[in-house]
Amino acid sequence: MPGPFSRKPNPLAGRVVPPAAPTRSPAQTSAQASAPSDEAGEAVEPGAILCGYNVPDPGPFKTRQKIPRGWGLFTVDERRMTLRPKSKRAGRLVQPVVVTVEQVTTVAPIQPNYLSSNLGVVVRRVDGVSLYVWTDDPQQVLDRLRDGGFPVSRQPVEVGALE
Repeated sequence: MPGPFSRKPNPLAGRVVPPAAPTRSPAQTSAQASAPSDEAGEAVEPGAILCGYNVPDPGPFKTRQKIPRGWGLFTVDERRMTLRPKSKRAGRLVQPVVVTVEQVTTVAPIQPNYLSSNLGVVVRRVDGVSLYVWTDDPQQVLDRLRDGGFPVSRQPVEVGALE
């Protein structure tokens, strides 16, 4: 067999068959085309907004659950807001946070800080606890909450150290 740098022709050239592409049914193709996806290509349920959030942990230690931006999903339906992790694997460890209209006193955008891009929305509950939703488009989140019946204020709220 001739070497790669010899001037003899390679007898195996042109005989390598490329791997066959997997075939998909038309139903699979249309379902994948209709589902929105995030930057990583994972399917996101319709009506959900990619976000991050910072909420109180239901455990006994009075800590907070922190889901990074882009790893959480925000949905509003039937007068309730749901925050949950995007991946099913993380959903086994972190329970979804569900808040109804009756549990919320006010919803407002967060005043941006000049040192960081903390775009988001604060949701203040009746018991005084704040939930923070971090998103690239806070107006879209505020509009969804207003349409869901939540008391929305357009006056930005300054947030110091997170609880």
